[in-house]
Amino acid sequence: MNEAQRPPDRYFHGERHDLLSWLGGRHTRVLEIGCGAGGNATWLRDHGATRIVGIEVDSASAQQAGEVFDLVLSEPVETGLAKLDEMFDLIICADVLEHLVDPWTTVRALAEVAAPGGTLVASIPNIRFARAIWQITLGGGFEYSTEGTFDRSHLRFFTRRNIETMLVGGGW
Repeated sequence: MNEAQRPPDRYFHGERHDLLSWLGGRHTRVLEIGCGAGGNATWLRDHGATRIVGIEVDSASAQQAGEVFDLVLSEPVETGLAKLDEMFDLIICADVLEHLVDPWTTVRALAEVAAPGGTLVASIPNIRFARAIWQITLGGGFEYSTEGTFDRSHLRFFTRRNIETMLVGGGW
């Protein structure tokens, strides 16, 4: 990823306790795709995680996550998933799928490393959000920025229905 496409550093250090608290529950074996610097590790361990594995494309962030995760693969999710030989009861994709060339294949591959009854928690920007629609129709159109719905590193845009179709079609 070149510097012009690189999101702000805080993208790699942000914790998603809001998303995880909404999910709740206790999960022992966790896979976090796009784990950044490992900001969710403490929350996950406090909520029962005994094994946390991450895949992170940003090498500096992956190195930091390696200090608090049990294993971190510093590579794209598409190649990292093929190297895993274990199952997870929780898989986290917090603001990741919209950055992938082929998220549909990734979602199917994630289902293959999910333990029976496993949970996928994903957050994906909804392009049908009122502010996004306003920007497209009345504002600057598809004017990209360094963060948010129109983050210039987003390769895909989804509506709720498209997200549901992708997840169900991927075995979730």
